[in-house]
Amino acid sequence: MPLTRRLIAARAAILVALLASAALTVDHVRPGPGYCPMEQACDQAKASELGTLAGIPTSVLGMAAFALLLLLSLPSRLAIRRLCVMAAALGIAAGIGFLLYQGVKLGTFCPLCVVADSAAVVGGTLLIIDVLFRPARWWRPGESTGAKVAWALGGVIAMLAPFAWPASTSQAEFEEAVPLADATFDELPEPEPAVAIAGRPPVDPPPPAEPPVEPLAHVVPADVSPTSPEGRPPPPPEPDTEPVPVAEPAVRVETVERRLPASDPAPADPIPAPEPAPAAVPAPAAPDAAPTSAATPPDAAPEVPAVRVVGYLNAYCPHCRKMHRRIERVLAASRVPVKHRRIYAWASDDYPLWARACVFARTRGLEDALFEALMETRSDSRRNVMAAARKVGLDTDALSRALTGAPASALIRDRQLSRAARLKGLPTFDIGRRRLTGEQSERALKKALSLAAKDARDAAD
Repeated sequence: MPLTRRLIAARAAILVALLASAALTVDHVRPGPGYCPMEQACDQAKASELGTLAGIPTSVLGMAAFALLLLLSLPSRLAIRRLCVMAAALGIAAGIGFLLYQGVKLGTFCPLCVVADSAAVVGGTLLIIDVLFRPARWWRPGESTGAKVAWALGGVIAMLAPFAWPASTSQAEFEEAVPLADATFDELPEPEPAVAIAGRPPVDPPPPAEPPVEPLAHVVPADVSPTSPEGRPPPPPEPDTEPVPVAEPAVRVETVERRLPASDPAPADPIPAPEPAPAAVPAPAAPDAAPTSAATPPDAAPEVPAVRVVGYLNAYCPHCRKMHRRIERVLAASRVPVKHRRIYAWASDDYPLWARACVFARTRGLEDALFEALMETRSDSRRNVMAAARKVGLDTDALSRALTGAPASALIRDRQLSRAARLKGLPTFDIGRRRLTGEQSERALKKALSLAAKDARDAAD
């Protein structure tokens, strides 16, 4: 069967689809910056319901399907070419379905997915046209065995080339981070009092604590009547007066003993009156001297300010899941004081269910637990989100109302911060003034943390 332009174009499209599927597979299994120019969109597509089928990444299934379609286009027998037509029809349907799913369900397009799906539609259509509309006189051997082997080798090269390309891992090669304002970094959402917890009405705030009992500041000997002028306690100090020194009760005791009537017998064991301690006059502080606390020794080292660690994460990004656990291990093993802030990022224009649920769990003190539970699920479906909420003990009725209402102000702020951070991909970690983009090793995280701690010590000095 001789080659036609339609058949050559169809096989070329299949090779392009193979190359794109292999690149997606590499991004799924290999750490570091990947081939996709829009990592957020690619991560969202991989984390969606169609990102995996039966636990197998869709990109791996696409590689197998395109390789089979290329092999079916090589034989010259009409029966096998009719089988190729059915395979091409399935490829066209799958490509159109994936494109519609990204546009309607996800609201964003993964560039590599678009290339693979579009190539499937174009290659399948050309194969069907070539088989169905080929003249009968052309169904004869015409393509050499060497040409068929060359096409097969082209398919193998297209599948292996992305894996053979060296990984561009960034070992402690940092960029400049976008700093967050102090108020924005430290601000946390207030709990929502109108939402019941576990089906119960809102709990009233606890009553204010009782004021502490004032220490006894007046001692009266046993022989003095409590109703006498000597036995009554002194009046409380005026609000504007200085506090009573500690040594004053002993002075009052001595005064009471001097005013005892001469006829009354003296106590058997008179209480000796200690000499009043002279009042210490504080020395005037120098104008430029920093105030020091009485409990802090003068030679104590100044406290090192905490290092800021800001993580821009997506619960359904596979690289974010790995980096979340790595940064937690690094921070737990480090002695550097840190202030950790997590900001949720996503590529679509809406507010995803998992981000809404995490912000709601933040008001219940279960944000970390829910984030860990969501990372164990496969897709951002309502069923998976509610199952993760039940696993960590969240009230599903209150969560359901939060998911259907307007997005919380904290979630809107997270979206604004992620957009203002000028992210190039996910995950992204800002450790001090250094930014790490993509999946990194624990060694790179430790180095960035140690450099940020050194910067903090230098700034404190």
